[in-house]
Amino acid sequence: MQDILIAIHEARHTYDSRRLFRPWLFAIVRHKTVDALRRNNSYNKALKRQYNSAQVSAQASGANSLDAHLDQGRLLSALSPRYREAITLTKIIGLSTAEAATELGISKSALKVRVHRAIGQLRQLLEADEL
Repeated sequence: MQDILIAIHEARHTYDSRRLFRPWLFAIVRHKTVDALRRNNSYNKALKRQYNSAQVSAQASGANSLDAHLDQGRLLSALSPRYREAITLTKIIGLSTAEAATELGISKSALKVRVHRAIGQLRQLLEADEL
């Protein structure tokens, strides 16, 4: 939390008052969170193992593994399951494009398209939810 507050303080000169505040703020929060998760490699590996075990158990029960295992929040739950899975695997868990594509059974380029479209939809949702 302190790293995020310091980053916001250090980046305050980059905020453009003609643009929305929340997307700027959440970009900083997202980047610092991802940095922290990547620094803590054991936590990252545990998330990968946890996702794999949740996927196996959810496939057995017929439920969507990400919906059954991860608390997605309001924004991610507004995405379609295909986009939500792509964002969760690449941006939250931190899998590489190749690993995430293999996990989902799609090509790397298809995964990149899903991630790009999901980010666009998230951006639209954030902009629609002004302060």
